[in-house]
Amino acid sequence: VTNKPPTMAAPSPSAGNPPKQRQQQQQQLAAPKRPEGEESSNERPYLCEKCGKTYTQSSHLWQHLRFHNGVRPFACDRDGCSRRFTIRPDLSDHIRKCHTGERPYECNVCHKRFLTGSVYYQHRLIHRGERRYGCPDCDRRFYRADALKNHQRIHTGEKPYECGHCERKFRQRGDREKHVRVKHKKFCK
Repeated sequence: VTNKPPTMAAPSPSAGNPPKQRQQQQQQLAAPKRPEGEESSNERPYLCEKCGKTYTQSSHLWQHLRFHNGVRPFACDRDGCSRRFTIRPDLSDHIRKCHTGERPYECNVCHKRFLTGSVYYQHRLIHRGERRYGCPDCDRRFYRADALKNHQRIHTGEKPYECGHCERKFRQRGDREKHVRVKHKKFCK
């Protein structure tokens, strides 16, 4: 018999309680149920009921739920900027990208510099030559799972990114953002 871990779709009902009590209640709600003696480092028992994403840690799910609930506690205080973020690292990335231009991550192979650790990590895969993700519909292979997913939309015709200003739809978010910058300049800051 497999015990199914609980899922969370909304923030804890203990939102008005003191932090210690709130933390205990969140841990109880988010505790995955595993059969005794069974452990797996690949397991992702924390499920978001709103979108189906899964997480290895309850704290990551709680951070994710801020996105769905519109909670953005981290505010940028630079140059009258009014941007707010769900997690502190996103605020730090924003400050580097929009205000300081700092690129603290350097590739030790080609010395290219990066804004965020995640983009730097993705870049390192290029030097390893590992194209682990293969398209089942053609012979193309990719370094990252998200690149494969974007590529597969060519085969399926899926265009999930809709322009909020006109009827156009796009396969990739970046294509939509470029379209908005070029065709709808008046809406860009």
